Amino acid sequence: MKIAVPDYPTLSDLRALQAQFASSRRRDLEIDLTEVHRLGALLLQLLHCAAETWRADGTKLTITGMTESFSKTLDLVGYDKKSLQANIG
Repeated sequence: MKIAVPDYPTLSDLRALQAQFASSRRRDLEIDLTEVHRLGALLLQLLHCAAETWRADGTKLTITGMTESFSKTLDLVGYDKKSLQANIG
């Protein structure tokens, strides 16, 4: 399954993403960040929790389309990009 994340999602968007993630649990998932150029703390928290959940479930979570600005923001806050992957499955 593939889920696309909008650029700088609103709280409503994040709730919808969380519901999509929950309904995709225990299945391989690809999260497409192609449109994300601004990273908010709530989105990072949601992505981190998804990666931890997929890792614990032993299924594959792949982050694709990470933009340069998204990547730079992760670097600025000191977050390891590899932590967003759960390539176990």
